Amino acid sequence: MRRETDDILIYYIVGAFALDNIVNYFVPIPVYVASIPASLLLMFRLTRNRLDRLWFIACIFCLGFSALVNFFRFAMSVEDISDILFLAQFFAAFFCAKNARISPVAISRATYVFAILFLPALVGINAGSSEADPDVFLSGSKDIEFLRLYNQGMYRLPHVASYLLAFACLWWTYVASFSHKARHFLLAAIYLFLTLYTGSRTPIIVMGAAYLVANFRLQAREIVVTVVMFVLAGFLIANMKEMMEFLFGSFLYQYLSFFDTVINNFDRLSRVIIWDSWFSAISTFDGLDFIVGRNFSSSFDFNSRKIGLNIWFHNDFLSAFYAYGILVFSAYLIPHLIAIRLAVQRRASARLISLLGLYIVAAAFVNGFYKYVPIMFFVLLFSDKSEVAAYARGASSRRAQRRTHLDEAAGAP
Repeated sequence: MRRETDDILIYYIVGAFALDNIVNYFVPIPVYVASIPASLLLMFRLTRNRLDRLWFIACIFCLGFSALVNFFRFAMSVEDISDILFLAQFFAAFFCAKNARISPVAISRATYVFAILFLPALVGINAGSSEADPDVFLSGSKDIEFLRLYNQGMYRLPHVASYLLAFACLWWTYVASFSHKARHFLLAAIYLFLTLYTGSRTPIIVMGAAYLVANFRLQAREIVVTVVMFVLAGFLIANMKEMMEFLFGSFLYQYLSFFDTVINNFDRLSRVIIWDSWFSAISTFDGLDFIVGRNFSSSFDFNSRKIGLNIWFHNDFLSAFYAYGILVFSAYLIPHLIAIRLAVQRRASARLISLLGLYIVAAAFVNGFYKYVPIMFFVLLFSDKSEVAAYARGASSRRAQRRTHLDEAAGAP
C-alpha cells in the first residue's frame, strides 16, 4: 500500500531542482547538488525491501571505493564531486522507485514545475545567454552540425529542459491513454512542442526510435502511426535541401541536419567523434584503471587533447566505465537491464511503459541520463497502472484503494 509520505520525496527533489535553476539564473550556487545527500537518506528510508536496500548499499559502496582510490591518484575537481553525487542519486532513485509509490498527483504537479521553468524561453529569456551572444546562423559556417539554436528558459542547460519536458509529454500521454480526455491529449501535445522548442534532439529522436521498437509487433493503430512516420521521413529525405533552406535559422533546423549528417556525412556526427575518442582512451588503461577508472574530470582533459573539445563522452555507459571502472559500470548496467525486461514484459499491457523502458536505456547511451532527475522516469516506470487509471478518469486513488480493501475484507474476489 502506498504511504502518503512517499510524495515528500518528489516535492523535495523537484523543489530543490527548481530552486537551483532559479538561483543560478542570477548567481552560481550548487543548490541541487547540495541537496543530494539529504535525498539519498530519504530514498534509502523509502527503500523498504531488504534485498533492494542491500543492492542500494552495494552500488554506493562500489562507487565510493572507486572515488576514494582515485582521490589519491588524481586531482579531484568540483565536476568529479558533482558527478559522484549524481550517480549515487541515480542508484538511490532506481531502488527507491521500486519500493515507493508516488501518487499521480505529485507527478502531475512536478510536470507543471518543469513547464513553468521553461516558459520564459517563449519570450526570449534563456539562462546563460545575452543579446551579445553571436548568432551561429550568421557565422558563415558550412558545418551544419555546428548550426544549432537552443532554448532553455530558466534551466541551466537545454538538454536538461528537453529531458524533463519529454518526461512530462510521456506522462500526460500515459494519463490520456486511460482517460481519453481532450485536455490530457492537449497537455501531452504542448509538452511535445516545448520539447521540440528546446532544440535538443536526443529526446525526440530517442522517443521515435523507442516507439518503433516497442511496437515491433504492430496492431492496426500502431501500423497507421508507423506508416505515417515513415512517409514523413521519406518526404523529408526526398526534400531535404529545400526543407533545410526553409528552416534555416530556426530551432527545427538541427532536427533535419541530424538526418542529413547521418545520410551524407556520418563521420561528422558528434557522437561518432566523441566515442572514437573513448576507444582511444580505454586503449591506454592499465589493470587498476580497468577496476576503478580514472575519474570523471580527466575525460575532459583527454578529449581536449584528442579531438580539441573540452567535453565528456556523452554516453553514460562509456563514461561510467572510464570514470569509475568495471565494478561501477556493472552496477550501472543493472537498472537498465531491468528497464529492458520491464519493457518486454509490459509490451502488451502497457505500451507506453514499454517505450519508457527503452527510452531510458537509449537516452543513457546517446546523451546521458543519470544527471537529469532520473527519479521521475523510474517512478513512472514502476508506477501502479490501476492507480494512474483511476487518477486519469477523475476518481480518487485513495477512495479506490479504500474500496478495494473493503472488498477484500468482505471476501470479494
